[in-house]
Amino acid sequence: MQKLNPKAVWLFFWMYLIQYLFVLFLFVPFLIYFVLDTLSTLSVKGGSLSVTIAGFLTNFLLFCFFCLIIWLIIIWVFAKLAYEYYGYELRQDVIRIEYGVIWKRYVSIPYSRVQNVDITRGVLERLLNLSSLHIQTAGATSASLGAMAEGRIPGLSVETAEQLREEIIKRANQTRTQERIGL
Repeated sequence: MQKLNPKAVWLFFWMYLIQYLFVLFLFVPFLIYFVLDTLSTLSVKGGSLSVTIAGFLTNFLLFCFFCLIIWLIIIWVFAKLAYEYYGYELRQDVIRIEYGVIWKRYVSIPYSRVQNVDITRGVLERLLNLSSLHIQTAGATSASLGAMAEGRIPGLSVETAEQLREEIIKRANQTRTQERIGL
């Protein structure tokens, strides 16, 4: 099994960070409500209210900072695991891709079904000098719905993506030629 470029860890990290950023936006209204509710119920017992509010806000901001650090560490660990469990292999008759941390997915794409092989480079990939290879197949239901290609290999160096694309196209053409002449 071939591995992705080691810089793919950073690609996965930033993709997951952006993808799960919405979680923070879900909790922000609850945090604001919690802070305002707590500030409205603070009572002064022998001290000044401004000192109590300042202490509460300091503790709350420290708590938020540590939660953010823990969240970033969890995303980093998940990105490392995603990198470790992503692999691809060009076999004699199929392209085999396996990936997944919690749910493993094994994809085998026969060369005879390969219709198109695209290389894409998004903003994050360009910053990391990486590419993604997309393998589109005949009869794939996800392609007809406008979803991603049936086979996707992210985090490849530009050179590796080009070589892999050429090899897959060559093998697909050889398979079609053999099928036509009846081998």
